[in-house]
Parts: sequence; C-alpha cells; structure tokens
Amino acid sequence: MSVIAPVTAVTAAAVPALVGLLGGDRIGPWAAVGIVLALAAVILVSAEGGLGALRAARPASLVPALAAGSAFGLFFVLLDRTSGDVGLTPLVAARIASVLLVVALARTARQPLGVTRPALPLVAVSGLGDMTANALFLLATQADGQLAITGVLASLYPVSTVVLAQLLLRERLVGAQVAGLGAAVVAVVLITLPG
Repeated sequence: MSVIAPVTAVTAAAVPALVGLLGGDRIGPWAAVGIVLALAAVILVSAEGGLGALRAARPASLVPALAAGSAFGLFFVLLDRTSGDVGLTPLVAARIASVLLVVALARTARQPLGVTRPALPLVAVSGLGDMTANALFLLATQADGQLAITGVLASLYPVSTVVLAQLLLRERLVGAQVAGLGAAVVAVVLITLPG
C-alpha cells in the first residue's frame, strides 16, 4: 500500500495537468511552480512508509497503481470535456456505469455485495463525500476552470485524508507526510496567485 497510494495519486494529478497544458490551458509562472509542487506534495503526503518505501518499489507493483491513477485522471479529463448545459448529468451516468461495473466484478469473483448494518452510515457518508467532491470538480470545470489547475487541486485529496486520519484516528505522520502537507499548502497558494 505504501507504494501504490503515492503513485496512484501523482498519476491522477499528472494526467489532467498534462492534458490541460497540451490542450491550451494558459497558466502563469506561479501556477506552474504550484502545480509541480502539488505533484511533489501528493507523493510525499501519500508515502505512509516514507520515501524509503518508494525507492524499494518493485516495478510489478507500479503497474496497477499507474493504471488506477490514469483512470482517475481520465475521469477528471472526461468530466472537464462535458458542456455546462448538461449540469450534473455526467455524474449520474458515471455512477450508473460504476455500479454496473462493481456488480459485474462482484459476480465474476463471487463476492457478496451486502453491507452490514454497522458499516452502513460510514458507507453512506463515504458515498456522499465522493459525489460531493465530483460535483464540485464538475462545476469548477464547467465554470471555465482550467483543467491543468482544477485537476491538480482535485488530486490533492490525499492531503485531507492524511489530515483526517491524524485528527480522528490519531495516526502518526512520518516526516515525508509532514513535508508534503506544507508543500501542499504552499502549492495551493502559488496556484491561486494572479499572473
């Protein structure tokens, strides 16, 4: 897990950034520095085992992480490509497709789909948070937000995950994660600076 999370997160951030920049997004020099810093921050924050775990990664473990990150990034790109007049409809379509895929995978693997009663509130809040984040991202891109910027900002979600884990679960942060939190704050400030 300590290698998969940072590779997935940075790939999810890099895909929309590259597509946005190659597609003509015009960003200022501060935003460019902020984007690079945000990519580094995502790696650092997601590195549970510290940077040593990343250096020791086997290439075979990187393939699913790169695929997952590319899929997340592609999702951001596709949402960005929808027109503003369709509202939140793309999220309805995405949710239907994801439910169908999960059901098909569960049936193929003969896995149950039930949720225990005690887990139901957590699952519901998780789904609500996921859809809220997706809706806010979609609204930002439909309001002429630049994909290179909105995609990178949306991909900073590991920062909130790590902060919540520390605050609610009292998880101990390693040095790389603390550095990543600081880098993320500076990155957001740089991205939002004019010019």
